[in-house]
Amino acid sequence: MNTANSFGCLAGVLAAAPLAARMGVGPSFRAAILMTGVGMSLSGTTSNFALLLVLRTVAGVGGAVAPVILDAAPGMWVDHAPAGGGNTPSPVRPNRS
Repeated sequence: MNTANSFGCLAGVLAAAPLAARMGVGPSFRAAILMTGVGMSLSGTTSNFALLLVLRTVAGVGGAVAPVILDAAPGMWVDHAPAGGGNTPSPVRPNRS
């Protein structure tokens, strides 16, 4: 099982950049999280060895794609634009006592 997961991780790392370029960063991140969750959840429901290998590989791919995308595009998760178009005063006021 660990080998299948490791193979999935290797495949996910290699596929992360092309996947993000093709689908976009947000959709590919969501797909990776979904793949990880579904693969891990379903692997607990079967004892079929071949199916377990497939599910662990799927979970490994998703588990590798998500952090690669997060590392490659950290700025996409933070809104850098100030509210109000950039002309709003700072909420912190100096003490005038």
